[in-house]
Amino acid sequence: MTNNASLATDVVVLAAHRITWEWHVLLIERRDDPHAGLYALPGGYVDRDEPTEFAARRELAEETGLAALGPLEPVGSTPSRTATRAAGW
Repeated sequence: MTNNASLATDVVVLAAHRITWEWHVLLIERRDDPHAGLYALPGGYVDRDEPTEFAARRELAEETGLAALGPLEPVGSTPSRTATRAAGW
C-alpha cells in the first residue's frame, strides 16, 4: 500500500474586542474547490523539509496578508483533519 500522507497546518487567530471583550476568530473564504465559498481557518500543506511553524506563518501571510509577529503555540494534531480527505477526495 502506498503512503500518500501529507502534513498540513492551520492557524487560529483570536482577537478580543476592545470594549466588549467578545472573542473573534479569523476565517478565510475558500476560493478553490473542493468547498469553494465555505469558511475555514487559514492553513495549508507543509512543504517538504519545511518547519511546521514556518509553514503556518507562510500560509497565514499567503491567505490573509497578515504576518504573525509573536510566537505561535502548537496545540495538537489530528490525522485526516480535512473534510476533503474524510470525504475521499
